[in-house]
Amino acid sequence: QLAVVDADNMQVEVPLRELMPDLGQSGVREQIDTLRRQIMQQAREADAHRQQAQQVQQELRRSLAQQKLQARQFDTWLGAIARLKVGDVVPISVQPGRGKVTAVDLPGLRATLEVQLKHDGQATTKELTLSIQELFPQTGPFASEEARRVAGQAGTRRRPAAEAGAGAEEAEPVEAAPMRRRSAESRSARTSRKAILELKPGQQVFVVPFAKRATLVRVNVEKDTITVASGAFEMQLPLSDVEPVKD
Repeated sequence: QLAVVDADNMQVEVPLRELMPDLGQSGVREQIDTLRRQIMQQAREADAHRQQAQQVQQELRRSLAQQKLQARQFDTWLGAIARLKVGDVVPISVQPGRGKVTAVDLPGLRATLEVQLKHDGQATTKELTLSIQELFPQTGPFASEEARRVAGQAGTRRRPAAEAGAGAEEAEPVEAAPMRRRSAESRSARTSRKAILELKPGQQVFVVPFAKRATLVRVNVEKDTITVASGAFEMQLPLSDVEPVKD
């Protein structure tokens, strides 16, 4: 069970069981190991790409849901503004949450209201001049029940009696995020302003506070304002609140 073989000018006796023809087994094993490593690496990369795609899809769904909500809020707000008249008692986004309209300046985006304030148990009447964006708030503690229904919010949440003090549970206002506005001095606002000034009436623009498209009507460069139309309603906004539509 021995064989005599030549190895480096020497003759060596080797057991037969240790002899095997070289069919390239070591090279095949290396190729298999390399292929296995490549497959595992591709599987890890595919899993990472799949997780990333799922995250992007989730973010997209959340973004679309938020845009739809803001569009519904904007339409609700526009309808309320279109029906606004002197003498109406309307919700406002500042204390005390409601006021009686005494004057409306839609081109100037302002309204004057009488509000009842209480101090040390005494009620006083005060006149406020607010931007029309502060009328009919769609979010926050002073939003109307209709606005809350549009937003899918509960009107109030309950605090346990232990927190509220004596008696049954007490209602607590639901806080919400304020309307998103842009500073006219921000870099994005300056960039958008330059692009807006190059647009022509009839083209689409994006209204930042309401996350909604509207149609450009005219631009007043001296006052740094823009007039846009949504449906049959026109409104004037600061140029910093509008940017070109990004398809």
